[in-house]
Amino acid sequence: MEINRRNRQENSNNLNNIRQPDTEQRDSQRSNSDLEYETIEPRKPHWAKKHYFWIGITALITFVGALFLGSTKNYSMQDVVSNGIGKGMPAGTTLISKDEGVDLTARDFDIKIKQGKTSSRVLIWDFASEDGDVVTVKVNGVVVASNIGIMNTPVPLEIPIPSKVEIVGVKDGVGGITYGIKFPGAASNNSYFNIAPEGSANTYNLTIP
Repeated sequence: MEINRRNRQENSNNLNNIRQPDTEQRDSQRSNSDLEYETIEPRKPHWAKKHYFWIGITALITFVGALFLGSTKNYSMQDVVSNGIGKGMPAGTTLISKDEGVDLTARDFDIKIKQGKTSSRVLIWDFASEDGDVVTVKVNGVVVASNIGIMNTPVPLEIPIPSKVEIVGVKDGVGGITYGIKFPGAASNNSYFNIAPEGSANTYNLTIP
């Protein structure tokens, strides 16, 4: 019996010795497999954090600068010389620094106003040099603003819709009476650039489609 007990104990020890390395091997294989497919983020050195910070600041400055430059686009006479229409140009746009270089033909315009409008603002300014040009504004044959000295900053007036607006040239400062005009209530976002010889007028017929 003692011999049998010793044999059983030895067999049990042998089994334990066999299982233990097998278990360790499977654990080792599982770990290697996990590491093979696991994505490990490398640690960023301390200097990299500062590097990314300054990259972000530079990108922000570039973005803001692009917006600013885009909103201050420069226009010239070449943009309107063919028909006197400045598509999308804001009120107060200046095209040239001296009146002598203005190459425009006096024109009349038909302008469509947005539906539902019973009145509209009209903005008038000198798109060249501030040289003392003076105009009078008539609406449906009635003077609504007399002897306006136009400057680069627009002069606002309220007018009824529909109507006929006349810009009458009163005094030429130097090189012709040059002016821009815009109707914010218009269907198209355009400015109009014109010249008004002394004693004559340009007409703007404002209608609702």
